[in-house]
Amino acid sequence: MATRYRWRHGDIVARAEELAAEIHATGGEERRVVALECGRGLPSVVALTAALLAGQLPLLGSGADPAGRRERLREVAGAALVVSTSPDGEPLVAPCDAAAAAVAPWPQAVYLAVTSGTIGEPKVAPVSRGVFDSYVRDIQDAYALTAEDRVLQFAPPGFDVFVEEVIPTFRAGATLVVPPWEHAPTGEQFLGFLDAEAVTVVNLPGSYWMGLAEYLRSSGRGLPASVRLVVVGSEPWARTLAEWARGRFPEVKMLNAYGTSEVAPTCFIFDCEDLPKACASVGIIPIGGPLPFVRHEVVPQPDSPHGRLHLAGQPHFGSAQSAIDSGDLASHGADGFVYVHGRADLTRLKRGGVTVNAESLAGAARECYGVLGALARLDRKSGALVLTVQSTGTPDTVARLVSDHLRTVLPPAWLPDRIQVASGLAQVAGTKLSTVSVEVELESLVRAAWSRRTASHAVDPQADFFDTGGDSIGAVRLCAQLSDALAERVPVQLIFANSRFADFVEAVGALLRSRSDRPEGRA
Repeated sequence: MATRYRWRHGDIVARAEELAAEIHATGGEERRVVALECGRGLPSVVALTAALLAGQLPLLGSGADPAGRRERLREVAGAALVVSTSPDGEPLVAPCDAAAAAVAPWPQAVYLAVTSGTIGEPKVAPVSRGVFDSYVRDIQDAYALTAEDRVLQFAPPGFDVFVEEVIPTFRAGATLVVPPWEHAPTGEQFLGFLDAEAVTVVNLPGSYWMGLAEYLRSSGRGLPASVRLVVVGSEPWARTLAEWARGRFPEVKMLNAYGTSEVAPTCFIFDCEDLPKACASVGIIPIGGPLPFVRHEVVPQPDSPHGRLHLAGQPHFGSAQSAIDSGDLASHGADGFVYVHGRADLTRLKRGGVTVNAESLAGAARECYGVLGALARLDRKSGALVLTVQSTGTPDTVARLVSDHLRTVLPPAWLPDRIQVASGLAQVAGTKLSTVSVEVELESLVRAAWSRRTASHAVDPQADFFDTGGDSIGAVRLCAQLSDALAERVPVQLIFANSRFADFVEAVGALLRSRSDRPEGRA
């Protein structure tokens, strides 16, 4: 019999009812936290539905996380039950520690998201019923979901976008299409599946969308004719890519989505049809404007052209929740759109939709015996997450010990791709490593790197990188070259926000000064 990938709400409820009864019988009459630790795909969809049917409070999670992390999340949330998947794919319900079996302390919450788990100690983010209902209604409207749609379920179950793919789809009476992938598919696999299942709506992280776009460009393939909407979120993407996609697929609506777990997976939306209205001098596309249920404020920061973005959910009927600091730098453009310029804490690295705090990762490595210092960074050429540790031990032995330790405390998505062992390390501000003083003439260094990536050899201070032959790939390479030369991460967002040569030199200088002035200690 052919494998089934398309599911209506009634189909999922029929599969979830028995599990819901088991959850209720195991947990008792009181409302408790249920940790969802199933595999990717259909098991997690059924488990989420069953927890809600049983009147319990689901904690988003994944069976792919290490056992130590799953235990810590249960402890932080006070989970009473855990739903996992057996080797043969059947759901399993088990009670947690008796000490953690208290009644859920969030009576108005629909589900619990986990935030900051990718940068340190995880926190529980309860999403309230009033905000959630308003959010679902606004998403249905923004995505124009109808009963005729077939919506792809792509996000891993530990991410809150998973909820966005499931609940608004079923509320609209649409079909959820659940693929069999355990890991992100190749471009060929992805497009073939969309075509075979006549998928109409996809919601992708920025990193996957950028890779897929490169595959589409190099192969000459197009999106399946069934696709009407592509939503891209989690990471910023370049204006040049948005312009290419808009020109290449004019029949497909392209949306840039932005949100935060404490409020909702999507709080802002920008329609790429509005690109001609957006500031042409900014290399990134805006996050647009807030959905109706969101109120926001850009709080000014001293000595910075950008402020910190604060958000709160506002139910259509009821009072707003308290505002939270998103941790992102933002600005209101003259075009009326909101722009996000990266993390306020630049030690936070974006990698495949996951935020990794470089100092927190290094701190986990420093817990290992014999490690004197550690530094985590992204290799801008390969995109690899590299961990360098300082030790007097044998390099192979130290690397193995560190790797084994990290696998017990970190989820797979943010383990380093490579571990290097050195007896001495150059200092990057914010780390406690041996100091190597390197003096460079900043403007000359930037000028040389800039000239390699543009058509201009005599660089004018007012020259714009993107007007003189530079593109998004060249911007990545420019920042990678400077990162290597300065032994300091220069985020690519810096050139998108400061594309004139003089402005970029000043921005890099300000970045270096801010790092050197920062006192030692954890960020």
